[in-house]
Amino acid sequence: MLYRITLSEALSLWVQQHHQSKTKDTISKIKRATSDFLNYLNLIDIQLADISKRQVHDYINQMQKTYAKTTVQGHISRLRSIWNYCDRIGEVSGESPFDGHVYAGGNSTQKKQPFSLSEMAWIKSNVATDDPIKRLLVELGVFTGCRISELCSLRCKNVIVDGDITAIFIEQGKTDAATRTIPLTNQLGNRVRNLAEHKVDEAFLLDVETKDMSRWFSRIKTEHISTDSTKCFHSFRVMFSTAMQQAGVDELKAAAILGHKRGNTMTYGYYSRGYDLQQLKEAYDQCVERIIW
Repeated sequence: MLYRITLSEALSLWVQQHHQSKTKDTISKIKRATSDFLNYLNLIDIQLADISKRQVHDYINQMQKTYAKTTVQGHISRLRSIWNYCDRIGEVSGESPFDGHVYAGGNSTQKKQPFSLSEMAWIKSNVATDDPIKRLLVELGVFTGCRISELCSLRCKNVIVDGDITAIFIEQGKTDAATRTIPLTNQLGNRVRNLAEHKVDEAFLLDVETKDMSRWFSRIKTEHISTDSTKCFHSFRVMFSTAMQQAGVDELKAAAILGHKRGNTMTYGYYSRGYDLQQLKEAYDQCVERIIW
């Protein structure tokens, strides 16, 4: 009987193939999805070919009792990625048990809401005032609208200096459009450059884990700021986007800075190489005064 690859072995192959092209957060999530699925099955491991569509169906039903539709879909999508990779390299064949499922209900995830003026004042006065790295993480969130995973994945080589402009390059993100260059204020730019200068190019700029920082900020937010689940680190992204709009920044430039899908026409979407850094800095400066801080 020929040996067949297991789910854990398939995960290891996927990580080995994608460890340089995927963010630490993405890899962490796909490992978590695998672990959670095996825990549900009450198994240490399972041969990939032995996973049945019924098992996945029941797992989806179980998760939907606790999680929003998009969260459940995300878990299954990560497991599907492992299967599809193994299918491409010939380790498994046939129909994927992770395809073709129907997810009950709509997306119950509520939209993230901005912090109030008083909440932002508390954050500014109290959060990580004695921890330069965590403080920089928060201020970068406020003044770039970056996701926390994008900031934690920044490497020193992603710090760009062009004349008097300092920017960060988001190399990998949630979507293809997330790859982008974001100018910084002069003050933030100085701090980022000083931090990067003392490290090698491949080193992580902040050298902190996304999961740890998410839990850290969530704990502070819940204990001192708000128990509202729609307010979180991602609220800074909502507020940055709002500042862009209120400042009248051209929507295509705002999309380029925020990492939203842009340029749907053939001219802008296929042929254009996008804005230069000076153009982005002008748009960025246009909104800075609108940012609550």
